[in-house]
Amino acid sequence: VALTLDQDNNSIALNIDSEAMSAQALLIEGQNTSGNMVQIRNNANHASDNVLSLIQEHASSAGLLAEFRNDGTGNALKIDQNGNGTALNIDSGATTANGVYVLASQQTTGTALKVLSAGTSRTTGPVFHAYSNDSLTNARSVGRFQNDHASATGTIGVEVLQDSTGNGIFIGQNGNGVALNIDSGATSKQAILVDCPTVAYMCEFRNSHASAPDGLYCYFNAAAPNDTTQMFLRLQDTGAVRLQVTSNGDVYTVTGTDIQAISDSRLKNEVADFSDGLAVVNSLT
Repeated sequence: VALTLDQDNNSIALNIDSEAMSAQALLIEGQNTSGNMVQIRNNANHASDNVLSLIQEHASSAGLLAEFRNDGTGNALKIDQNGNGTALNIDSGATTANGVYVLASQQTTGTALKVLSAGTSRTTGPVFHAYSNDSLTNARSVGRFQNDHASATGTIGVEVLQDSTGNGIFIGQNGNGVALNIDSGATSKQAILVDCPTVAYMCEFRNSHASAPDGLYCYFNAAAPNDTTQMFLRLQDTGAVRLQVTSNGDVYTVTGTDIQAISDSRLKNEVADFSDGLAVVNSLT
C-alpha cells in the first residue's frame, strides 16, 4: 500500500481544497486488468444520508454532474440491488425537461429500453406501470408512442405479443368517457382490421346495461350511403348465410335482395338493397 489514511476520530480523513479552473482536483489513472480501480465500501448500519454524494451547487451550471464513458462491451453502469428497496430512484424537479432521456440512434437490432422479468417470482405485480394522479384538466397522455417519420412504413406503432390465453389488450374504462377512440387519417386502408382463425366469433359486442339503446351504431356525418361507393354496413362471404339476427323484439330477416319485418311495427325501416344479396337498415326508430 502506497498511502494509508487511518482516521479514528469523527472528522474528515482527506480534504482536498482545489482552486483549479480547468484541471482536475483528483485524477486517478490505472492499468487494471481485474479488480476495482476505485472502491468505496461501508460496513456500518447506514440509516440515513448517502455512501457517495455528488453535488453541483451552482444553479447556472449546465455541465454534467457525472459521466460514465465505456469504450468496451461491458455495462457502463450496473446496479445490483440485493435488499428490498428501489434500485434506481430519480427525483426530478425539472418542469419542461425529461425525467429520463435515452438516445439510441446508433442501434440497429438492439432494444433501446428493455425490462426483463423471467422465472417464477412474479405473482400480481406488473412488469411496467405508468401511473398519473395529476388533477389538472389539461389535455395530455399518460403514455405516448409516436412514429414521426412518414417513410418508416414498416414500423408498427405499438405491438403486443401474447403467447398465453389472457387478453392481448384490456381496457378498463371506469369513467364516463370513450374507452377506445380511433382517429384514422387513412384514405384507402381500414381503421380496424381483424384477422383471426377462430371458430367462434371474430368480433363480439356485449351489453349488460338494460337502458343502453344500441349494440352497434353506424353513423355518417358527411357523404350519405348511396349503394355504390359507401355503405352503412357491408357483409360479404362465400357461404350461404349472409346475416342472422335473433331478438325478443323486432327481427329482420334477409333473403336475397329482400328484407322483411317479421315482428310488430315498432321499427321503421328504410332499406337499401345490395346487388350481391345484402341489405342495410339505414335508420331505426
